[in-house]
Amino acid sequence: MSQINSGVRRVLALPWLYSAFQDAVGARRLRRWVLRELWQVRPGMRLVDIGCGPGDILDELPEVEYVGVDISETYIARAARTHGPRGTFVAGTSTTLRNVSAAQQSDLVVCIGVLHHLNDTELHQLLEDAYALLKPGGRFIALEPTYLRHQSATAKWIMSRDRGQSIRSEAGWRSALALSSFKSYTATVVTGLLRLPYTHIVLEAHVNRPGPSPSSTNSTCTPHPQR
Repeated sequence: MSQINSGVRRVLALPWLYSAFQDAVGARRLRRWVLRELWQVRPGMRLVDIGCGPGDILDELPEVEYVGVDISETYIARAARTHGPRGTFVAGTSTTLRNVSAAQQSDLVVCIGVLHHLNDTELHQLLEDAYALLKPGGRFIALEPTYLRHQSATAKWIMSRDRGQSIRSEAGWRSALALSSFKSYTATVVTGLLRLPYTHIVLEAHVNRPGPSPSSTNSTCTPHPQR
């Protein structure tokens, strides 16, 4: 895993500090935008959340079959205490979920800010695990920071201080999807999601989706997440 956990970044391993930091930079309104514009979750769907952290997203979700996985046992323990029977919480990786019956044949596999913590081998494995967990017509959606060819020095500096040390370029993210089992995908650059000058990319891939294959977009939009 390509991640820095030393120095001041180490305190983010504490679930309550992690949640507080996320709220401070605008992650709550980001999650609401993701739910409304990207995930389009309906009651009764089976949803797998890779890198779920302490499960804060459940505060915004309707009644779904939720499975969250995270490598941090501390995060998973808090998620289980906080949300109890609302979800299934698993300590491990995306590969661990392939042996969890509740995660099989899912409508949606998602991750927010996870892939830039992974090296190329780990990223490829996660994409293959996501593909295996989805039912025909299912969707994989990720939201990740991305470097652009033309980007402010401030944004690049802040992003370079991220705990995840594998932030890729637009082309790098699209190449990763192209090498996966997903044959239909889009990649869209998004700005203005956080109070920090971060640039994100939305990666969306489909299982057995009809239409041209493969596909990729590199458009840019500036959303205005609701508070």
